[in-house]
Amino acid sequence: MSDNEEQNESIAQSNTNAYRNSDHRRVRRRYYQWPKRHHSVLRKRCILPRGNRRNIRSSRRQSTNLPPEIIHASTQTDITSETEQEMYPNDCSSISIESRENQSDPTESVNEQALTRPVTPATLPSSPISSQARFNFVTENPMKVAVSYAGETESRVTVISKLIHDKLSTPESPFPVFYAPNFQDELAGFNGMKKLLKIYRKASLVVVFLSTTYHTSPFCEEEWRTIRNRFIYAEKEEERKRLLFVKLTDYNAEELNLVSDDFYIDGLKMNDQQVADLIVSRWRKLEKPAIQ
Repeated sequence: MSDNEEQNESIAQSNTNAYRNSDHRRVRRRYYQWPKRHHSVLRKRCILPRGNRRNIRSSRRQSTNLPPEIIHASTQTDITSETEQEMYPNDCSSISIESRENQSDPTESVNEQALTRPVTPATLPSSPISSQARFNFVTENPMKVAVSYAGETESRVTVISKLIHDKLSTPESPFPVFYAPNFQDELAGFNGMKKLLKIYRKASLVVVFLSTTYHTSPFCEEEWRTIRNRFIYAEKEEERKRLLFVKLTDYNAEELNLVSDDFYIDGLKMNDQQVADLIVSRWRKLEKPAIQ
């Protein structure tokens, strides 16, 4: 090969590289000048932002074996076709038109799918405790009888509560009486006082055992405030009948805001069985339908 031929070949190669570089610069300018909706076309074949330089380098390495004329021609063709597709998405030149007779009604196919599709019931996501009763506590249901008492009368209240339980318990209501020591497993935990007071708000009959230290006990003080607010502000007389006083020892009526007109069952003159019978009788009269 002569020196002139080598010189001409090197000039042609440099011209080709210069043309390719100018083409890339032109495309880069076009990338930032075109609207953003056309950037996806330029990202596929042209120079991209910095994040994708690795892919550009690998594509250049793969294309070095091809002549520059073929590379430039294929790149220009792809850019032109993809640009036209982006700029004219509704072009119908490549869409085959079917005859109206062969086209099917979309509503008919939808209806056929709806009829033939098997119907499966909707299922909610299950949790580890969804199969068990979450709120199966007895105290969350309205109790038939709820008793409030101070510690000094606990021995008698225990016996009276047991007698009431034996008379009011049924298979549907096996725990009719709320006696706090029997439900320690349900009251223990956060907001125990809130749970306790809620029982007295919902009970069918509330029995307060009056005694000397009833007004000094912290628990009895909270219980009495809730009980008094429930019945003192009751709009119906029927609701007020659901409160019953039982005197077991002398008590301070003034501290409890009770007056002489507030009557009680005198437990000092009765035994435990008689007191329990009177409480059960009161509950049954409240639950029995009124006689016209």
